[in-house]
Amino acid sequence: MARIDGVLSAGGVGVVARAVRPGHAGIPRDASLMERPRLMVCLEGRAKYELMGESGPTSVNLDARDGLFVAPGRWVRARPREPYVLMGVVFYAASTRFYLMRGVASRDGRALAPVENHVVQSGISEDGRVLARLLAGEAPPGLAERFYHHAFECLFFLARGLLVNVGDSDPAGGKARFTWHAACNFIEENLHRTLSRKDVARHLCIHPNHLSRLFAEFGRETFTEHLQARRLERARLLLEEPQLNIAEVARLSGFASANYFTRVFRQATGNTPTGTGRVVRKAG
Repeated sequence: MARIDGVLSAGGVGVVARAVRPGHAGIPRDASLMERPRLMVCLEGRAKYELMGESGPTSVNLDARDGLFVAPGRWVRARPREPYVLMGVVFYAASTRFYLMRGVASRDGRALAPVENHVVQSGISEDGRVLARLLAGEAPPGLAERFYHHAFECLFFLARGLLVNVGDSDPAGGKARFTWHAACNFIEENLHRTLSRKDVARHLCIHPNHLSRLFAEFGRETFTEHLQARRLERARLLLEEPQLNIAEVARLSGFASANYFTRVFRQATGNTPTGTGRVVRKAG
């Protein structure tokens, strides 16, 4: 909370950028697909991101106190060219994750993993959902800069309130159910990456066997079944975009190859990805 107060006491959020344009064609291999609304605020230095602009991929620079809103289903790619510190807030239905990134300049521009994570057991409120829709939508003519800035700061204030109002009572199922929800959220955020049971357990600081027990207790499927189902769910959404070829759909959904994706898709649906009625663009 002190970091949020630091931004607000220094004059509030500065320039607000948005990743709201649809489209996944040409998405970089190391970009991240965001399935939940997210706020990012640069705290120190300059953070550079690539995202989908009006006419294709474009870049934005976030100086100290500048913000970036990422709408659900959009992608961003961190390209650090100098050191920076950035805070992010991810709004889930049943929880909210706060994280801290410390990026360093690198030749390949790759970002590092978050150095701090904090999850509160409160999801986005109806007011928060309204603000997220406003940030993802069109502003009144001639008022875009002020409109998005105020909406962003209001959502930022709501995020701060979640930290203030953290209670001591456990939700139904207690800490175990909350940990299972955190595992599902982490999987959702990293579907496009190579992901194993050990990777998720390491992120949650628990034993892989305990992770399996959580899915057995609270889920309707095993860890592997859940991961596969979420990958297929994302693939079905991406197949609606004719600009993407099968190899790109497979990669963005986390499948090792187009052939493996086709085999899994056929087993799950009785059909092939190319037999869904879509117009497929050939690779290359």
